Formats: sequence, C-alpha cells, structure tokens
Amino acid sequence: MGNVRDLLNGAIEAYQQGRHDKAQQLALLALDQDASDVQALTLLGSVMSETGQREAALVHLARAFELAPNDATVALAYGKALREEEKFTEAEAVLAKAAQLAPDDGGILAEHGMSLRDLMRLDEAEARLRAAVALPSGGPRKYAGLGLILFETGRPDESAAFMRQAANLIPNDAEILTHLALALQDLGRLSEAEGMFRRVLELAPKGDHEEARRQRGVYTGNLSLNLLSGGKIAEGWDLFEARAAFPNWKRSQRRYPVPLWTGQRFDGQTLLAWREQGLGDEIRMGGCVSQLARLGGQVVLDCDSRLETLYRRSFPDISVREAGPHGDLKFDLHVPIASLPRFFRRRIEDFPGPVAYLKPDPILVEKWRARLAALPGKIKAGICWKTGVTASHRLWNISSLESWAPLLRMPDVGFVNLQYGDCEAELCAAEQAQKITVHRWPDLDLRNDLENVVALIKALDLVVTVGTAVNDLAGAVGCDTWLILKTPHYDMMGTDRYPWYPATRVFPRPWNLAWSRAMARVAMAMKERLGEESGRNASCPCGSGKRFKHCCGAEGL
Repeated sequence: MGNVRDLLNGAIEAYQQGRHDKAQQLALLALDQDASDVQALTLLGSVMSETGQREAALVHLARAFELAPNDATVALAYGKALREEEKFTEAEAVLAKAAQLAPDDGGILAEHGMSLRDLMRLDEAEARLRAAVALPSGGPRKYAGLGLILFETGRPDESAAFMRQAANLIPNDAEILTHLALALQDLGRLSEAEGMFRRVLELAPKGDHEEARRQRGVYTGNLSLNLLSGGKIAEGWDLFEARAAFPNWKRSQRRYPVPLWTGQRFDGQTLLAWREQGLGDEIRMGGCVSQLARLGGQVVLDCDSRLETLYRRSFPDISVREAGPHGDLKFDLHVPIASLPRFFRRRIEDFPGPVAYLKPDPILVEKWRARLAALPGKIKAGICWKTGVTASHRLWNISSLESWAPLLRMPDVGFVNLQYGDCEAELCAAEQAQKITVHRWPDLDLRNDLENVVALIKALDLVVTVGTAVNDLAGAVGCDTWLILKTPHYDMMGTDRYPWYPATRVFPRPWNLAWSRAMARVAMAMKERLGEESGRNASCPCGSGKRFKHCCGAEGL
C-alpha cells in the first residue's frame, strides 16, 4: 500500500498528469492511513471539485481549512471550491484570508479578485486583479481574470488585449480562448470569434464526468449564439440544444419518461411543451406554438403562472397549464419551448410577418386607454431602462435614467413607467433633477399582473426599452417598440432588425457607444416621429449645442 508520503507523491504526480481518477484513489488511500493529513485532504478536495463532485469536495476542503487556517494554499483551494458552489460570501472571506497570508502571490490575489466580482464589487475586483497583474507571480490566469472584468464592464478592446496575453502563455486553454472569443465577438469580429469557439470545442475535455459534460455544453452553446449572431441560423439552433448543460438552464430542466419530440408530426398523441429560461425567452419562443399545434395531435403548453390566462386567450386551440410537475397529465412526447425555433425558425424567411400573437383583455385595454387619454403629450410612450438580472454578465443591459435625459425632456411625449422592480427612488430622483414626470399607477403590479401590463402596452403608442421581457411583451402584442440593444446580438440573426417582432425597431448600441449617445439617437427619432425639426443637421438632443451629425450622431460612435 505504501506510506502516506509515497501515496501523496503518487497522487500529486497523477493530478499533474490529468489522471484524476488515479489521483483521487491514491489520496483516499493516504487518508485511510491519516485522516487528518492536510495535504491529502486538500488534494482530494481539489480533484473532486474539478471533476464535478463539489459537495464532497467542500467537506474535505473545509476539514483541511479547519486544520490549517493559516495555510494560504489550503485557503485558496477551499475558496475556489466555495466559488464553484456559488457560496460567494463565504468564498470571498476565505480568499481574503488567503490574500492576507500571501500578499505577494499574484494567483491568490487574482482568485480573490474574482470572488469580489462574484459579489458585484467590480471596482474592488478590478483593483485586486490589476494588483495581481503587477506581480511577477500568479501565472496567466490573472491576465484572464482582469480581461473578464474588463469585458463585463464594457471594455472588450482592453479585455481582448489581456486575454491574448493569457492565451500567449497558455495557447490551448479552452476557458481563456472562450473569453477572448467573447471579447472579439463584442468587437464585431464574428468570424474570428467563430473560429476560436470551434477551436475551444476541439480542446474541450473528452471525459464522461459531469464537469467535462458541462464544459462541452457551455462551449457548444457559445458557438451556437455566435452562429445565430452571424446569421448562420440552422446550425446555430441545432447547436443551441447544448444549453442543457448551462448551469442556469439545469435548474429548470425536466426529465420525463416519454420521448423528446424531434420535429415529426404527432397525430393522435399529446405533446407537452414546457417553459424554460426567463419570461422574455418564454414569450419569444411562444410565437412558434401555433405552428406546433398544426402538426397533428394535442399540445399542452406549460407556462409561467403570470401568463396562464393571457395564453389561454391567445392560444384557444391549445391546452394551457401553469408550470409544474403535471403528475396528473398523460402525454406521449415533450419538448422544452426554446427547442421550437430549431424546427420553425431555421431561415430568416421563417420569421413571422406582422402577426401579434398575444391577445390582451379588450376590457382592460379600454381601461388603460381611458387612463392614458387623461395624460399630457401627443405620444404616450412606455419606458423600461434596465434588466432585472443584475449579474456582472448583464451589465450591458442596465442604463440609468440620467442617460435617458435627452428623451425624457421632450415636452410632447407622455412617458409611462414599465420598469418592474424597486425603481421608485430612481424615478423620483430623475423627476426632480430633470424636471420631468414619468406616469405610474400604484394599483399596477408591473412584475406580476401581466394581464394589466399587456393591456397597458397595447394602449400605448410606443414602447422604448432595453432587452428585457418588456420588449417581448410589447413585440408579441404588436405595439411599436424601440429596442436599444447591444450589438452584435443573436436575437437579430445577422440582420439589422429584430426578426421576432416586425413592429420592433432596433437602436444598435455597440460596445463603444455610450448610453447617453444612444439615447440622444432615440430622442432624435422621437423628434422625427413628432414631426419636429430633425435630420443630421438639427441640434443634438443631448443639449451640447452642436449639430447632431457632429455630436451623438457622428459616424463610428
């Protein structure tokens, strides 16, 4: 069997060679001889964490940290495992201790920086990672970590530079190449990014353990979104099936003892189409449901409870049920709703014409028309300025009302709040600072009462929004919608428009276009709609005194 040191040396060698099964076996044998050996506990926990055995990994690493709380290497391994389990507050505390113990270790400082990112303390995270980059130690991942922060805070040009620095040191690291490809994609270099995503797939782990499957799924999913962004729609949807491995998607994954539907007719059978992802995704993909129902049998549509009555009215020939386990329901086939475009939206020509498939309650529409008629303004426009998902990877979809000032100051528009969530303080501050009014009603729950929200949207003349579920509610009900969207974006399918909803106009916001400039362009479009002086020679709505063409409308911005 060998002594503890021999077993550990063998385990370390196997680990360094990527032979995780052998490393785990030898570490366990070492612990059989000494259950309190810190090095064996740390190695075993690290191996288990990397192979998807995360709960067991935490047990061993917590024990190692308990035995050696002042060992920076142990704290680093434990903190990384806590991050993998999304125990972000605990992870940051442990990694802060590791950084305190080893302030000159660039690798430890970088990991602590990433834990600060997990907590959305992005300024601190960037400072910590820049400190790590300035140190001679730490290896290439500190450059990759800083590159990721820069990418998520809207600086893909700087991000790509640091990612290349990391990739030059580890040329075949799939994670580093993935983030470099994402930065290139945001810079509009889709073909270059596509080639890199394909290279990443070649480098993906080939094993059958959970972590290897997850990585392959995520890498395939990245390629699928790149292909959709570039207009390679059919292949993009085919590869989008890999989303089953995405961590967020797995939380809503269903397993049923009946076959997955794969596009065939299903005469005489019952098919369950079940919701997944966010509310906006569910509504967008819901545009395919009527086509599904024309393939023979009975369709049962499982949906967010907030959509249930709305969907029953909109899809009268389909059985609609609130999302749930459906233990009482007998069905022969099932399909997640985001798989439907793979069969019904394979070409740009497959996207619908001007069909509004969500049908609001006409009585509620009249109620809201009466309320809107009492408001000032030639145009009644709803606004939504930020996503409800505040994770670092969605910062691009969050604006401030301050940046909307060029639009909100326009006197002939009655603005109506469609922003869900806690935004009252922000609205009050903007109203006071900009001397404006954004109308809202205390009896309307914008997050949960979607029957009234959709009726209000139908009664509006226009909706101006970022990429949230409000865009999908407005588009699906047929309301004119102005969408300020980060570009390139996969929802545009390689076009200059928004194929999902013909009444939606896209205002592109590439990475180097500030929110204030983007909103000045929206304000200029509003002036055109109102019939006021406009065009590129008109005064810029931002208030600079310059002509629009020399200010926020300048080419290349």
